[in-house]
Amino acid sequence: MLDKNIISVKGVGKKYSEIFAQNGIHTIEDLIMYFPRGYDFINSSSVKSVFEGIVTEVLRDVSVRKNLVITTIKLRNDSGRNAKLIYFNKPYMKHSFILGNRYKVYGTFKETKNYVEILNGEKIKDFASEIVPKYKTIKGIGSTYLISVMNTVINEINLEENLPREIIERRSLLSLNDAVINIHFPKDKASLEEAINRFKYQELMYFFVKTRLLKNKLNRKEKGIKYKIFTQELIDLKESLDFSLTGDQNKAIKQILIEQKTEDSINRLLQGDVGSGKTIVAFITIFNVLLNGYKACMIVPTEILAVQHYNEALKLFEKFNIKVRLLVGSVKDKEKKSIKEELKGEEPILLIGTHAVLEDDVEIYKLGYIVFDEQHRFGVSQRSKLIHKGKGENCDVLVMTATPIPRTLFLYIYNDMDISSIKELPSNRKKVETIHVKSEDKDSIYEILKKEIDKGGQCYMVCPLIEENEKLDLTSVESLYEELKSSPLSHYKIDILHGKMDNKTKNEVMDKFKNGDVDILISTTVIEVGISVANATVMVIQNAERFGLSQIHQLRGRIGRGSKEGTCVLVTNSMNSVTRKRISTLLSSNDGFYLAEQDLKIRGSGDVFGYKQHGDTGFVFADIINDIDILRKVREDIDYIDSLNTTEIQEFYINVQRKLDTIDKTICFN
Repeated sequence: MLDKNIISVKGVGKKYSEIFAQNGIHTIEDLIMYFPRGYDFINSSSVKSVFEGIVTEVLRDVSVRKNLVITTIKLRNDSGRNAKLIYFNKPYMKHSFILGNRYKVYGTFKETKNYVEILNGEKIKDFASEIVPKYKTIKGIGSTYLISVMNTVINEINLEENLPREIIERRSLLSLNDAVINIHFPKDKASLEEAINRFKYQELMYFFVKTRLLKNKLNRKEKGIKYKIFTQELIDLKESLDFSLTGDQNKAIKQILIEQKTEDSINRLLQGDVGSGKTIVAFITIFNVLLNGYKACMIVPTEILAVQHYNEALKLFEKFNIKVRLLVGSVKDKEKKSIKEELKGEEPILLIGTHAVLEDDVEIYKLGYIVFDEQHRFGVSQRSKLIHKGKGENCDVLVMTATPIPRTLFLYIYNDMDISSIKELPSNRKKVETIHVKSEDKDSIYEILKKEIDKGGQCYMVCPLIEENEKLDLTSVESLYEELKSSPLSHYKIDILHGKMDNKTKNEVMDKFKNGDVDILISTTVIEVGISVANATVMVIQNAERFGLSQIHQLRGRIGRGSKEGTCVLVTNSMNSVTRKRISTLLSSNDGFYLAEQDLKIRGSGDVFGYKQHGDTGFVFADIINDIDILRKVREDIDYIDSLNTTEIQEFYINVQRKLDTIDKTICFN
């Protein structure tokens, strides 16, 4: 049933199936995995949430202006109170209400003297409870219709269990079938909580099992590549640097080189604070791999960062006749084809790229070393896919993160990886002062920017949104750009950067900023990871209350990278007790390791990774920080089912391995 096309569902014709398909919903499985983004908890005794009455009049549509049609339906309840249902650009709604019929409606209420005005009201029907799911809007599909279609499918599903029976009984988990039903149409809050708990557990269980299976391929028992250490060439490379390596950097390089001398596969985590110099450690250890005649690949999460690393590598290896190639989305097809052909050859190459490297037609002969920069941005399946491109020998893997892993979390997730830590900052890293300013104090912010730019510095201003949103009281890139254009800063060179731009435009904007042709760059968090502009001295973070500790620490790490000290300005709209504690912590510390631990204590919500897990790691329900108690249970249960070793347990592991090998999207939400 799950693989049936969406058009097989009653009420879904060709028109709607095409709209669903345009939004990634092709099958029944796709539909039931289109989870609610929230719920309306209806209280039928409150006139502010529900109105029940008889339709007294269905008014003709009124065209107010171009592209705005208003549809109005009138209702009266048993006490004589009147209501007007008002719909914007939904003329079809007049066919949903029959004169004289009784309906129960919920929505956004506005009380007037003579009637209740209900904007875009929804009819309550066909629910076992009055908890109504809210789905992300699909253009061309009304929410009432979507709920109706979902209800039809949910009533017919009969899903096979995907967790071992022993685990479900041990933890009193809902069955998969009941969990899916209750996540879409919960009978009550307790049922909803049980469904969410089931999916949290399931996601974390699959995460751990997949991670364990992948690590089994990389552990020290497997024969890897034994490299010769080119001591003199490595010394020459170090001496060519225009800075001295720190003790921690040298220690990390030594640890990796010692491992390269053995036949054991390397599986190492390199964690270091923002600006601690992890990239040069990676480049030096890559250099030794290339000298051995193997290829190396560095994969990063954004094209901007890939281009930056590519330019750094060209400069670093210029004297050593090392071939460096860049494979990102914006590379022209002809050049891509040429690079892909080179990768099939014998010659050692350093390939730097983004997710474009994961494309099926990218084959890398003699791939000896993979470096994942900002490792949490790449799922287990993506790492596995790249490793399998090596075709033969077990290549070494180094994963790097500038968001130090809290010790508590490390014990559960990374305890069977080798680890190198860089806590010592390079001597050329300048001090960054962090200050807090309220959003209404614009003059202070302008003065800080003006002072720094007049001294020759450049500034970042980071916003949580790209476009203005009436429902959210947040600063957007576009609204801030317009504001600055009519402010005392209007005579400075201002530009914008955000994720909706195409890669070519992003790169052009960053090049202008790096070349000093932009004084103020207004951006989203697209600049948070790894971007290095030596002349940037100010980081203004708008709506700082909306960002996690580690994310803010990443952002302020973009400044103070040259010869000048930096200033990070945290601008807040509102302050609750959690925000005050977080701001206070940021003002008092520049230590990323300390801040990572505080994330666990203060809030969590994915802050340890700088962003909510949603999508990037496959977690839809689980939060790897706030759900640490479930995480502990999962670790205990993996040991428990391993001790049982029943046929069912073996089939469970085989099923997970298959999903890992085929990189499937499945009902396990992984």
